[in-house]
Order: sequence, then C-alpha cells, then structure tokens
Amino acid sequence: MGGVVGLYMTVPVTYTSMAVVVLTVPPTGGTQPLDEQFPNWPSNPLLNFNDGLNMAASMVIHAVNRPEVAAELGATPDGTTYKATNGATNPELLMNSPFVFIEGEAATAGEAREIVRKAAARARVELDNRQKLVNAPRSTYITMVDVMPPTTPLKMSGSRMRAVVVGLAVGLIMTLFLVFSAESFANARQAGKARRPQAQRLPVPDERERSTAPALTR
Repeated sequence: MGGVVGLYMTVPVTYTSMAVVVLTVPPTGGTQPLDEQFPNWPSNPLLNFNDGLNMAASMVIHAVNRPEVAAELGATPDGTTYKATNGATNPELLMNSPFVFIEGEAATAGEAREIVRKAAARARVELDNRQKLVNAPRSTYITMVDVMPPTTPLKMSGSRMRAVVVGLAVGLIMTLFLVFSAESFANARQAGKARRPQAQRLPVPDERERSTAPALTR
C-alpha cells in the first residue's frame, strides 16, 4: 500500500483546456456569381458535395493531428499534448460533423490553454491552405467560427488515479503469480516423491538355510 501511495504522489498533476470551432459556408454560398449569362460560375470544390463541410472538417482534423504539426506547435509525447476530433470517440466517424474539438493537456494551466490556442489557429491555416490547393475563389472560402474559445484549464487527477489502478493491478498480478509458482513448486515436489521407487531389499537367508546349503567341492 505504501508503494501505491508513493506512486500516486510521484505522478504529476496535469491541466486540460478545450476549444470548439465550427465550419460554415460564406453568406454568398459556395459559388462566385459573375455574369448571369454564364451559369458555370467559379465555385469552391470542397462545397460541391452534400457533406462538404463535414469532409472539410475531417481534412482539418487529420492535418492538425499530424505528428510533424504537433511538433511545430510545441507538443511532446510525454509532456504537452493535444488532439483534434469531431467530438466522436470513434475516429471512423470523422465525416459526421462540421465541428472541430481541440483538447490540450499540459503540466501547467498556461501551457494547456496555449497549446489549444495554437492548435485552433493552425486549424484555420490548414483549412485555408486546402482551399487554395483546389483554387477556390476567395469569396467562397469556408470559414471557422469560434463556438467555444479555449476554456479555463481544469486541474486533472485522472493521471494519478490511472497510475494507482495500474500499480494495484500489477501488484495483484505479481502476487497471484508468486502464489501460483509456490503452489506449483510444492505440488511438483510432492508428485516427485510419490513417483520415486522404493529401494527393494533382497531377502537375507537365515542361519539354518546357510548351514544346510551344500558346500562347494573342488
């Protein structure tokens, strides 16, 4: 128990912050009106689908979550981290929402909020870059609207509790392993004794048999 308490005290406390943005169609729509005599007006290819906003959000989420982007923003695997999602726990459902949820975790409250702010700003850059790649008219650009700016970081003790649970689980497994090993060793020794053949003693002839036995003659 003392080891578990020590483990709890050594795991650092972390802070989390979150921001939510939503992708929206510009007021003029996904096409750029020019001359009414020419119906084929320039349009935003990302909005040529029924789920255009959802697809664009999926592209942004994938781009922001790339390891190289995370490194540029200052995230580290064992320190300050963030992740962008559409609010679903299943990554295969990225096409189902135009929302982008960004959650950051860090050792301090300031770092947690800052990594969320950086990731949200990078999401806007990634969205604009992809619209430039498809030559979308500027007036048809999909925009991002802040639904919830970076929240006040919350102190999280979940990491400590997870460490305690893992410590208890490992301790229980090791205890069961030692008990099982000791019992198996004892059973093996007992079985070995049971299988060991008893030494057979040859019968010793008594005095009368030795006296009546015929003597060897030369």
